[in-house]
Amino acid sequence: MKRIKIRVDASSEIGFGHLTRCCALINSIPEIHALFYSTEPIKEHVRQMCKIDFTFITLTNSNDFQEHIEAEDLILIDGYEFDTNYFSQLKQKGAKVICIDDLANQYLPVDAIINPTPGFEAWTYSSLLSTQYFLGLDFAVLRSSFQALASVQKSPKIENSLFICFGGSDPLNKTLIAYKAALDSQNFSEIHIVLGPGYSHKVQFDDSTIPVIIYRALPEMEMASLMSQMEYGITPTSGILLECLAAKIKLISGYYIENQQFVYAEHLKLNSFVDASDLSYEAILSGMNAVKRINSTSTTIDGKSTERLARMIDSIQSESRYNLRLATAEDTDITYEWANREATRKYAFSKDFIPFENHTNWFLSKLASVHCLYFILTESEKPIGSIRFDLNDSIATISYLLDPLAHGKGLGTILLKKGLEMFEKLNVSSEIKIVQGYVLKENIPSVKLFERFGFKVEIESNMYLFKKNTRIHV
Repeated sequence: MKRIKIRVDASSEIGFGHLTRCCALINSIPEIHALFYSTEPIKEHVRQMCKIDFTFITLTNSNDFQEHIEAEDLILIDGYEFDTNYFSQLKQKGAKVICIDDLANQYLPVDAIINPTPGFEAWTYSSLLSTQYFLGLDFAVLRSSFQALASVQKSPKIENSLFICFGGSDPLNKTLIAYKAALDSQNFSEIHIVLGPGYSHKVQFDDSTIPVIIYRALPEMEMASLMSQMEYGITPTSGILLECLAAKIKLISGYYIENQQFVYAEHLKLNSFVDASDLSYEAILSGMNAVKRINSTSTTIDGKSTERLARMIDSIQSESRYNLRLATAEDTDITYEWANREATRKYAFSKDFIPFENHTNWFLSKLASVHCLYFILTESEKPIGSIRFDLNDSIATISYLLDPLAHGKGLGTILLKKGLEMFEKLNVSSEIKIVQGYVLKENIPSVKLFERFGFKVEIESNMYLFKKNTRIHV
């Protein structure tokens, strides 16, 4: 059983989106035991809505969380109130930190960043050299029932049905505005309105000549079942947008909170919804006329994001089993053996067999050079891979090699992660501006690995050159 500590707040004032997606991730990975930490007590109806069966610890204030952290703890943080200093303190305790962030507006010293919003690139962020990036709809954090919906090609819809939901609290009561616009449009046969647990407006939705069904704080499976039947929908560009896309609803959407603006803009480029801009009465009414002209729906959410994120969590948690040390002359034989394996030569720049004498001379010269940092990855002191940084003026060039017998186990990620972490610790000068690596185009695993760590590709003949600014903070 893996353990993860989650720092997230939720209330009627700040909404429930951050809590919902944290719960969605944890509920989708059964082998994880979660401890939730919040400055707000979580009420029973919210627990039921989010399927919370986890230990929940209420903090007196946000900084109290530091007292609950130990070295090697795995932490997931989601929320806009956490700043660079907050993350730095957790890292200084030796914790592994995963951050869900869709703003990219501050330096984030974390191990991994998740952002399902399309349009973001790794170089949009300022973070550690060793940070991994999980960006775009391939990493949409959806509740398991909606992951399943995304995998279904097509489901029966209630003709001209309309779904309205504005999240957990809806402080501006956009629900009522959307409802009135829907009635005035006379486009729909029935309306289904879902109110969140924090909805506090005293409104009666009873002036309609068509069926109107009201739900409050629907549990996940009931919500997914309802949405799967809906043909049209009105929501903001918040977390529920992704669930609507998974359910293949013809959607009208917009934003009215500043932090939703980028999500709105990027999904608009993808034609994820019909634009209702500020979600005013006039904008929604205009959108209703346009959405009726949509013939079919499709989604770029494939329902496999949880599998991808589960592998990431497993990789970060398993890092503690491996160590990185400086290479020594005693590593000559093992590195020679790795270098001449068929699986290694396949993606080597030169396919020729390497004579032992040539390898020995080259290897010892690298160890003796002040312009080379050479490390060995070990598991229980057994060497399983190597990574080196060749320094030339302001550029450090990465070369790494994994024991072919260890291929297919995700150890390339750990090797590169630990190598970049070590490089950050040792390179305390400001001389190195660029870290780079060459990869043959057909070496797809290495291509994906460099991309995951935020390296930007440049094409050179039959290979890629990946580059990354060091952005080292000492």
